[in-house]
Amino acid sequence: MIIKSEKKIIAKVFSQLLKIKFKKKIKSFNKEKFQEISATKIVNKIKQPDCILIDVRCPNAFNGWILGKDSVGGHICGAVNFPLAWIDFKGTQLKKTLKRKGITPGKQLIVYGENEQEILKFANYLCLMQKIPLNDVFIYPFAYSTLSRSGLFLIERLKNYENLVHPVWINDLIHNKNPETYQGNKYRILDVSKLRKYKKGHIPGATHLDIEKLETKPLWNIVPKDELNRLFLTQGITKDTLVIIYGENSMAATRVALILMYAGVEDVRILNGGFTAWEQCGFRTQKTILKPRPVSDFGTLIPVNPNYVINTEKTKKILTHINGKLVSIRSLKEQTGKTSGYRYIKPKGRIKGDVWGYGGSNPYSMQDFRNPDQTMRAFGEIKKMWQTQRITSDNLIAFYCGTGWRASEAFFYAYLMGFKHISVYDGGWFEWSRDKKNPIESGEIN
Repeated sequence: MIIKSEKKIIAKVFSQLLKIKFKKKIKSFNKEKFQEISATKIVNKIKQPDCILIDVRCPNAFNGWILGKDSVGGHICGAVNFPLAWIDFKGTQLKKTLKRKGITPGKQLIVYGENEQEILKFANYLCLMQKIPLNDVFIYPFAYSTLSRSGLFLIERLKNYENLVHPVWINDLIHNKNPETYQGNKYRILDVSKLRKYKKGHIPGATHLDIEKLETKPLWNIVPKDELNRLFLTQGITKDTLVIIYGENSMAATRVALILMYAGVEDVRILNGGFTAWEQCGFRTQKTILKPRPVSDFGTLIPVNPNYVINTEKTKKILTHINGKLVSIRSLKEQTGKTSGYRYIKPKGRIKGDVWGYGGSNPYSMQDFRNPDQTMRAFGEIKKMWQTQRITSDNLIAFYCGTGWRASEAFFYAYLMGFKHISVYDGGWFEWSRDKKNPIESGEIN
């Protein structure tokens, strides 16, 4: 009989053997075995419905940041993003990611990236690990910088990509290397993880913010404006402070971002991938508990953007608006009424007249909106996902979930994509379902 500890050892050894086997296989496929394709031929080939153009650079470069040896930010219009680093991930999410991007046998796949080495490594991965026939894999042998400057393609970027920052940008900011004018004390880095996580290590200069101080019981709605003003002054935040937020969970970071934007902070940014992304870059961390330097004046009356956060009355108006969409960011089980999702919420179902905008497998996950490394899913994929539910940037949109966290993440992504008429129904299902006069429904969705 094999005990659990032995099973773990066997599994670990087997995993290592697979890695060694994969590395040996990679050596057997060199550049000459793959079909090279020119920029001109790519133009015609990507018009074919069974052709997928794959960008293997990191999500931040894909979104619009100029990184590495690139000279043009963004990506070739129509390309899907599958960073080389993801091939080391395991589990069902990776399989689902490959499938939803169309990277499957039976497709013609064209690979481009920052350099030839990563392009070849990914091409090998496709053939050896994903069983893609060699004849169906094409490589663009030069860097993305050459492809993007060819003049043959439209370059696509996340509209407000600057508000979704990457670790190198923050590190440069800390060391006064950024070309932008954020030097001195006019920026604040907020860690919104649990305090115990913050104490174990955080980005140098970051102070801790307890998100519970921004919400009030029993509904976990945003605290009154006077309380927000007091909290921001204590945190040393004014309307023109650059605020960078990160945590162990994107939902917490985007919830704080929404509240700051609602209040009137003009430049709010989030670290894509959270603290994990920072650690993976190998940058220095700090364990000292830092306290912010308070300020005396926020600089304006709160809220500057009251339309970002709406109550039940305004939510009802959106439901009756000819172009309104109340978008539910919840799991399918919550949406169909199989579960409320929360131990403290008894009623099950959905707000009558809403539209399902996807979410995750439970109230604490957002797989439909995130990559395997927990960075934001490619914005083109989010748009297409919403379009299946007839949710577009032309709509007057209010997002809701259980208590506002998942809705805040969807709100922030919509903001990054340039959606103009967006808000969060702060009370969400928790508040709506407490009033028996409010119409609800359950069962399968259309």
